[in-house]
Amino acid sequence: LHKFAGGNDQIDNMSRLTVFLKDYPAGSCYKSTIYYLQCGEYPNVWRRFDHGAIKNMDKYGQITPPEVPLINKRPTALFIGTEDKFATIENNKWLAAQLNQDVLVWNQTYDLDHLSFSLASDMTFFSQDIVNLLNQYSTAKSSSPLDTIATI
Repeated sequence: LHKFAGGNDQIDNMSRLTVFLKDYPAGSCYKSTIYYLQCGEYPNVWRRFDHGAIKNMDKYGQITPPEVPLINKRPTALFIGTEDKFATIENNKWLAAQLNQDVLVWNQTYDLDHLSFSLASDMTFFSQDIVNLLNQYSTAKSSSPLDTIATI
């Protein structure tokens, strides 16, 4: 786990790891896990799920899965960990270059690894940066940041 997703006891509150892993992969399924692994097979291309040549032909009309269109009209924020081995700085630079710059509202690096975004001892990036962005781009009218998060 450490090699793949991080978990640095200098940065993270490792007592949260057991809670995090207790129901893993709750909220995710086997197919999602396979898709994450497939994403590493196509460098500098983000493709749809690969069902295999026969089912791909049936579903997509071609042997290989098509690229995921990155044309986006919604505000998009990138939170990048300098120590993240799963979603690397290089991956995020490529993604940022693919996105329309008018929708890229946040492109910030943090001294975190992949798991640190959930387990960091210092979560000010969340309480400040993420909550501020949610409040800024939320269409909900609320006086409390927590109310805004709950409506999204």
